[in-house]
Amino acid sequence: MRAEELGLFAVLTIGLTLGLGVVMAAGFRTAVAANWEAHRCDPGVVPIAGLFKPAGDPRSAGQFATDNARDCQKVYVQNALRSAAAGAKELAEGEAAVVGVAGEVVGVLTAVFKDLWQVCYEAYSTFMERMRGVAGLFRNFLVGVHGMVERLQAAALSIVFGLIGIITASVSAVQVALIVAIVIVGILIALQVILFFLLLPISGLIITVTAIISVVVVAVATAVAAATVAELFTPGVCFAAGTQVLLRGGTSTIPIEAVGVGELLADGGRVTAVHRFQSADALWELGGVRVTGDHLVYSPELVAVSAHPAARRVERTWAEWLWRLGTWRPVVRDLWCLTTTTRRIPVRGNAGSILFADWEELAEGDLEGQRDWHAEVWRTLNGPAVPPDRPTPTHLDATAALAPDTYVIMGAGPMRRIEEVRIGDKVRSPGGHSVMVVGRVEMRRMDVGGAVSLGEGGPVVSAGCWVRRPTTGVWAPAATEGRFVATHNNPSSYWYHLYVSGGAFLVTGSDGTTPIVEIRDASDVGLERLCPLVENIVLAK
Repeated sequence: MRAEELGLFAVLTIGLTLGLGVVMAAGFRTAVAANWEAHRCDPGVVPIAGLFKPAGDPRSAGQFATDNARDCQKVYVQNALRSAAAGAKELAEGEAAVVGVAGEVVGVLTAVFKDLWQVCYEAYSTFMERMRGVAGLFRNFLVGVHGMVERLQAAALSIVFGLIGIITASVSAVQVALIVAIVIVGILIALQVILFFLLLPISGLIITVTAIISVVVVAVATAVAAATVAELFTPGVCFAAGTQVLLRGGTSTIPIEAVGVGELLADGGRVTAVHRFQSADALWELGGVRVTGDHLVYSPELVAVSAHPAARRVERTWAEWLWRLGTWRPVVRDLWCLTTTTRRIPVRGNAGSILFADWEELAEGDLEGQRDWHAEVWRTLNGPAVPPDRPTPTHLDATAALAPDTYVIMGAGPMRRIEEVRIGDKVRSPGGHSVMVVGRVEMRRMDVGGAVSLGEGGPVVSAGCWVRRPTTGVWAPAATEGRFVATHNNPSSYWYHLYVSGGAFLVTGSDGTTPIVEIRDASDVGLERLCPLVENIVLAK
C-alpha cells in the first residue's frame, strides 16, 4: 500500500505541478502579450518570443522571434552606450556648474570695473568741462584785448586824420591868404607905378612885403613840386584811356576802356578780369602808348616802362598845374588793366604791336613763382615771426574775388552789395575808419576757382582771397579758413573785388547779419606795397 500511495502521491504532485506550470505559463503569456512593447526585450522573453506572436501576424513563430531578437540587440547596445555616457554627462554637468560660477565671478568683476570707470569718466568730464570754461574765459580775455588794441588803433588814426584835417584847413587858409596877398601886392605895385612919387616914402615897406610874399610863394611852389615828384614813385601798372588793344587776328583793335571779360586777344589769350582805377600816377609814353611807369613790358625780357630807354615821362599840362595849385590835390584820371590767360596784353603802338605784362604777371603754370609770391605776401602781412602756411594748389590756382551778393560795410550809410560799390565810395577798414575805393575789378565765375564760405551764412569768396583769422589775427588764404561750397556756380555770372587806399576792408554775408570778416583788397598787400613784391619775385626771375 505504501508503494501505491507513494506512486499516487508522485503522480498527483507531478500533475499538480504541471497544471500549476501551465496556469503560470498561461498567465505569464497573457501578461507579456498584454504589454508586449514593455517586455519584448526581457531576457526571459527573447528566447521564447515565438510563443507571443499575434494571431494576425503573417510571419512564422521562428521569424517573429528572430526579428524580435534583432530589434532587442539594438536596444541592448543603446542602453550600454547610455550607461557608458552617464559618467561623462555627470562630469560635463559638473564642469558647467564650474563655468557658471566663473561667469558669475566675471560678471561681478565687470560690474565693479564699469562702476569704477564711470566714476573716473565723470571726474574727467567734470575736469574737462571746467577746463572748457577756463578756455572760454581766456578766449574772451584775448578778444577783449584785441578789441581794446583795435580801439586804440582807431583812436590813434582818428587823431592822425584830425591833425591832417587841421593841416589841410591851415594850408587852405594859407592859400586864400596868399591869393589875397598877391592881389593886394599887385594893386600896390600898380599904384606904385602910377603914383611913384606919391608912394616913394613908403616904397621900401612895399618892397619888403613883396619880398616876404615871394618867399612864401616859392616855398609853396617847392612843396607842390616835391609832391609832384613823389607821384613819380606811386605804384601803378595801368593804361590810360584810349589805349588800343589788339584783338584776335591781329588787325582790329578796341580801346582798353571798352574791353570786356571774355574778349579774345591777338596773342591767343582771353581776358579773364578787367581792372579799373582812379589814380594820380604819372604816365609814361612808349611807342605812342601811355602807361604808368611800373608796368612791365617785354623788351625782350620783362622791364619796367620807366626803365625802358625809349620811354619818356608825360609832362603835366598847364591846366593840371593850375588845378594842382588851386586845389592842392593831384589830378586823378581813369586807368585800366587786364588779366589774361597768357599773362600778356598785346597793344598797338606807333610802330606796331607792343607786348605788355598783364596784371598778374606770373604765369599760371609757374608754381615756384606763385609759392614765392604767397610767402612774400605772408611775410608782408604777418611779419617774419609767423611761419607761413604751406600753400595749397587750390589757393595758388584761384583768383581773389567775392561773390556778387557779398555785402561791404560802407564808411557811412547802409551796407551795399559789392556789385553796387563804385570807385570813389568810402568803405570801412578793419581799424574802424573810412578808406577810399580807388579801384575795382570784375571777372567771370568760371575764372575765379574754388568758392569758400566763411562761416555759417558768411560771405562767399574765392579760395585766393586773404582773410584775417579771428582767433590769432593772422592773415591767411580763405582756402584754409572756410568751407568749400557748391554755390554760385553759374560760370557766366560776374564776381568782383575792390582796391582800397588802406589795403583791407570789411565784408559780411548775403543776409547782411552774419559775422563781419576782415579781407584784403585785390592787391593782397595794398597798392603802396605792391612794387617791392614785383621787383623781388617777377623781375628777379
